[in-house]
Amino acid sequence: MDKIYLKDNGYLCVKGIDSCIIKVKQNKPLYSINGHLSHMAPEMAICKGYSYEADIWSLGVCIVEMLTGSSPFASINIKSTMENILLNESMFIHNLPEFINKIFIKNPKNRMTINELKND
Repeated sequence: MDKIYLKDNGYLCVKGIDSCIIKVKQNKPLYSINGHLSHMAPEMAICKGYSYEADIWSLGVCIVEMLTGSSPFASINIKSTMENILLNESMFIHNLPEFINKIFIKNPKNRMTINELKND
């Protein structure tokens, strides 16, 4: 998995997140498209402004990939992958721990937060 790496200081990092921290700290939504389509939250995939909640979704994708060996929304082509994300269609998330379902909530305001994830 080349998206997650260990920094010199011992912290795990997700590739590509560092570039958006400044805008998010200014409470400005982001509109750029970064990363692989199968890891994008619905709000990012439809070019709606997004924030930290999209990172929670992407983290959920990484967790499912680590648990199952497969991406939960990836499909045979871009169109069907996008449909899976927007319709929240995944054959994996129903057989995984409950917190995964709380991560893959379409509305970012209702999605599990990092603090909730740490306490769950």
